[in-house]
Amino acid sequence: MASEIMKGSSIQGRYKVVQVLGKGAFATTYLCEDTAVGAHVAIKAMRLTELDAWKSFELFEREAQVLESLTHHGIPRFHDVFREEAGDAPSTFYLVQEHIEGSSLQQLLDSGARLSPPELTQLVLGILDVLDHLHTRSPPLYHRDIKPSNIIIRPMGAPVLIDFGSVCDGWREKDEQGSTVAGTHGYMPPEQYMGKVGATSDLYALGATLLHVITGKHPSSFPFEDGRIQVPDDLPCAPELTRLIDSSLETSTSKRPQSAASARALVLESSTNSTTALVTTTRSSSATALVHHAGDHPDFVDMGQPPRAPDGEHADVYRMLVPQLFSMNLSHNLEAPSSGANDTSTGGVLLGLMLIACTGGLWLLIAVGMRAHRKSKYHDLFVHGLFTHGEVLGTGSAGTNGNVATNVVYRYEVDGVVHRAGAPIGSQGGKFFVAGDPVGVLYSPDDHARAVIVFR
Repeated sequence: MASEIMKGSSIQGRYKVVQVLGKGAFATTYLCEDTAVGAHVAIKAMRLTELDAWKSFELFEREAQVLESLTHHGIPRFHDVFREEAGDAPSTFYLVQEHIEGSSLQQLLDSGARLSPPELTQLVLGILDVLDHLHTRSPPLYHRDIKPSNIIIRPMGAPVLIDFGSVCDGWREKDEQGSTVAGTHGYMPPEQYMGKVGATSDLYALGATLLHVITGKHPSSFPFEDGRIQVPDDLPCAPELTRLIDSSLETSTSKRPQSAASARALVLESSTNSTTALVTTTRSSSATALVHHAGDHPDFVDMGQPPRAPDGEHADVYRMLVPQLFSMNLSHNLEAPSSGANDTSTGGVLLGLMLIACTGGLWLLIAVGMRAHRKSKYHDLFVHGLFTHGEVLGTGSAGTNGNVATNVVYRYEVDGVVHRAGAPIGSQGGKFFVAGDPVGVLYSPDDHARAVIVFR
């Protein structure tokens, strides 16, 4: 195992070690502060101390090359790779990549936490999106080690697939007789033990991971009959997820979903049969796609090109993003479409006056401050932000003491790069969105963390 670098030490005079994130047989990953930019990064360090490490070095080198070639919100961003020499000591190689904020699925399992049905759907669609990005490359890339500890959930709910140390391209035989097979027992499909892998192999590992996350039981603890894991019929999840897990864990590769796209179709199967149709978004910048939903579901709205006047064609959208003083939602959430309530209603004004009278003006100061915060955050984005088409990945709820907030997580693509983001939509907002729904997205080309969905 690589010798550990002490907390507070400096790597290359730039990266200050904060703590150890994980350890492997030949490499250790550290959380470090990049003092040049004032941000955290994850650095994998590998020291060649014996000949057996050369095989691991090849995997380390391949991981760096693969990450450098990938740009996807569900994959850590590559920053740098370099080597340090220290006299007669063995060389140490470093891979610097994005540090993903959030908790791994393994950490959630260890804490006893469970994902809600919307969060499970969001997780599955997010990872399938990553796998589709990997598997449809030329040549295709296969992760080979999907498991709970290698999936991190960002604070807004979007999953990230980490640890590409076992990644390979195309179907591979073992590099040499007796070499270590990449992967983790319990999540690996049978063919991977023989040194072969394909798109269906990653889907098998995803199915085993979901089984673990949903039940809290390791895949190896389930009955194993007829050469395969026996998936319970009464899993506490949506029926389409049970079907996906069961089919993904087939021992025969031909019986599994053949691609991430076909697996995604299984997940969305129940939604396509509901009253809310899933509509495929177009990527033409000149198209104006107004998609009308059944019932109370929001309409897709095309915001066109900037600049936009707050009191112009899309004034209703502006008021949703930047609520008026006496009609704003005190939870800071984006409100779901309402049924004709006037933003400057007499009732709202009277309520505001009563609150001012009863609190000596304190409520007014709080309300003004909240609106100023919302305005500073969304005004410029509304006026100058670029517009594109996005897609809902799912919704999730969180909160205590009856104060429940709903987040809608969505994806959008700019110049071939997929981005994910989340937006609070109010306590009742979850019923308005279905995974696969098209949404409009306003974003800043200089900072994709600044983005917001728009709808009517």
